[in-house]
Amino acid sequence: MDEDMRRGHALFGSGDLRRFASLLLLASCSFAGHCHGERILQGGACRPQRTQPATKEKAIPHKQKQIMRSEEPYIVSFVSGKGGVGKTMLAVAFAKELSLGSPTLLIDLDFFNRGLSALLGSKNPITTVPKPRFLRSNKTTEDDTWSVVKSTNNLYHITYPDLRPSEMRRFATLPVERLADALKEFVQQTAEKCGCSFVVLDCHGGPDNSSFAASIISDDTLLISEPDRVTFRGTLNFLRQLDTASDESDLQIHLVFNKVVPHFSGFFLKTFYNRTIRSEFGGRPLLGIFPLEVYLTKEFEKQPFLTKVYPNSLLAKKTRLMIHTLLASRRRVTLSPAIRKISRPVRWFRMMSLGKLPWFLDSNKIMFLLVAFLVLSLFGNHVLSLHHRPGKLGDFFGGISMSSVAGALVVGLLTLWVVFTLFIGWFRMLDRKFVYFMRAKSHSLAVPVYLALCATIFPALWGYGAAIGLCVREYGSPTDSPGELAVLCMLALFSAGFLSTQAWKTYRLRLERQPLEMALRTLFFIYLLVASSSGALMTWGEW
Repeated sequence: MDEDMRRGHALFGSGDLRRFASLLLLASCSFAGHCHGERILQGGACRPQRTQPATKEKAIPHKQKQIMRSEEPYIVSFVSGKGGVGKTMLAVAFAKELSLGSPTLLIDLDFFNRGLSALLGSKNPITTVPKPRFLRSNKTTEDDTWSVVKSTNNLYHITYPDLRPSEMRRFATLPVERLADALKEFVQQTAEKCGCSFVVLDCHGGPDNSSFAASIISDDTLLISEPDRVTFRGTLNFLRQLDTASDESDLQIHLVFNKVVPHFSGFFLKTFYNRTIRSEFGGRPLLGIFPLEVYLTKEFEKQPFLTKVYPNSLLAKKTRLMIHTLLASRRRVTLSPAIRKISRPVRWFRMMSLGKLPWFLDSNKIMFLLVAFLVLSLFGNHVLSLHHRPGKLGDFFGGISMSSVAGALVVGLLTLWVVFTLFIGWFRMLDRKFVYFMRAKSHSLAVPVYLALCATIFPALWGYGAAIGLCVREYGSPTDSPGELAVLCMLALFSAGFLSTQAWKTYRLRLERQPLEMALRTLFFIYLLVASSSGALMTWGEW
């Protein structure tokens, strides 16, 4: 400021004019200092004047660079006691869902395997960043910078070459606390350069210094484990080694069960956690239970962003639930609408559900039960009677003290049960394929699947509608026939439940910004209403 005053004296000379100019310079300097302090109080920083990016470096979008965060980026790390538990798949899903609300940076900290880097590739680099301080040597080389790659909209990841032997030795011998300081510096600088509000760290599978350092600098650490004895032993070993390596006592470690097989239930796993190991995690509740979805495991190598192409999978639904649990109270405005608007009943159901169909809709189980029932009930007595020679179908029912009308009703209901179960499985498979092709922008493949859905659903809903109309027409007073009333209620509940499910799916699409898919879903829902109502009106109308 004194230098500015001297320049004013030299420029304006002496006298009143010089004093007036000095006052103007003093006021301008004070105003500049006030603005500078205001930026610091608001979490900003003194930034040098921007320079044009290098010719081979794409600039971060101007709008994104203008996002000034009032707090540091949220950091979450994914660690595990051993490899092969699905940690990377969950990390990618977590980062993808976060990116739907705010810019997100995904970093592969498995320096030895670099599986995530190989999976996402190195196309579309937008800028470079200096490598972490714990990997730098005294000599500066071209390898001292890493590339930031734009994976999808609002999602970035870092690619880097294989570590040199000297870097690996330096990395392996560095104390955890110093490693954590250098890693935090690297993460924050990179997130600031990319304008990211969230950072997801995918760590090495097993206890090592990089995983411990990531846990120290993270706001939350997700420890991934399978609910089996071998994996869980490694999980507890990770906790013990982390406690030895770090002096931090308030680390936010959360347990997540992944690849849960159908033999377990959500209630059992939650009860087991609360009774046996909750104290090991600071009394925090079990964060997530992810069932084994085999088709996702096979698809991950071809399409890493599984929650994009399979938005109705349990991986997608439970990932959104985890994000809501961790961040809804802290950074709600930065989350996507699909995560912010998860209601309390839906949150409870998603936490406990493992996606298993009820036993009476499981085709493998009901086929066994139905075959056993039909064989024993229809042929059991006749086999015991060596002289019985049935002459017609009604004789079978007579042999088991059942009228031919009641027997036909039982067989008819059992047949409908089998057909309905097989239909549900076929419909779910087609629906999943349709969503996959729409999200993968393969519209030429989505159209035939969409038409197959329409062709499959029409006769089924028309038949159910016709059956409801027939019941109402024939039995205007349902109380006179309790059996028919039960059939009518079952048909009505199925139709209402199926239509309500499709209406909910259509409504939820407005939160996922998929206008074309929402339009097709809306047309499909109207088509369902027409199919069911036309069958009912054609039979009921004659009454």
